[in-house]
Amino acid sequence: RTPLFGSGEQRSSGWGVHFTPMGHVVTVTAAGRVYLVDRASGRTLATYDIPSELGFVPPETFGAALDPSALLPESVQGDIRTVWGTKSDDEQADGFSAFLGSGEFVDNTIAVSERGDIYVIGGGPTPQNGALVQIRVRGIANNPTLELGWYAVTDRGSATTPSVNQGDQYVAIGDGAHPSTYLNAGPTDAHLKVFDIPACDENRDADSDPRICAVDWQHSLQRGSL
Repeated sequence: RTPLFGSGEQRSSGWGVHFTPMGHVVTVTAAGRVYLVDRASGRTLATYDIPSELGFVPPETFGAALDPSALLPESVQGDIRTVWGTKSDDEQADGFSAFLGSGEFVDNTIAVSERGDIYVIGGGPTPQNGALVQIRVRGIANNPTLELGWYAVTDRGSATTPSVNQGDQYVAIGDGAHPSTYLNAGPTDAHLKVFDIPACDENRDADSDPRICAVDWQHSLQRGSL
C-alpha cells in the first residue's frame, strides 16, 4: 500500500492507475499531484505537484448546495445507483460530485504516451479555466524525475481524459465541463481540442511561449460537454 497525498500531509484519492514504458506505476491525485511509483516495491520514486509548481487552482463549481441528479433521466439515475449506491451513501456523494464537476483539482484519469510522457487535465490559471499539462519522465528507471514539458489552457473543467494517438503525434481532450451544463447545455463553451505534440515540444505551435501549447484544431460541441 502506498499512501497518496495532495499538498503537505493531506491525503488525496488517486484517479486511475497506469504503467509507463519504463515499467513504473503512475497516477494523479484529486488534488493534482502526480505520483511515479516502483511497481515491485510500491516505493514513491518521484512526484510533481501541479498546483504548487504552476500556481493553478481548481475549477469553479456551483458554489451552492444543489442536487442536479433530479435533472437526469431515471435510466441514468438508475445507472448512478448501480455504480455508486443510493443518495444516502457517502460513496455516491463523492462519486457523483466528481462526475458533475466536484471542485477537485483533477477529476479525470491521466494518459501516458508511447515515449512515456504523462498528460493530466485539471485545474488552470483561474477558476474559470482548466489546463492540459504535459509532464516528462527523465532520468533512469530506478532514479526518475518528473518535470514540466508544457501546458495548454482550456475552458472550465475537464470533460474527458486526455487521449494520445498512436505515434504520439496528437493529444485530444474535451473541455467545458461544468455543473451549469445540466441546467442549460446550449450556450456552454465546450470543445473537442487537439494539440500537435511535436509542434508544442519544439515550440513550433502558435504560442511563442515554450511553456504554453496552442490548440492545433478544435470543434465546438453543440450540446456542451454532455
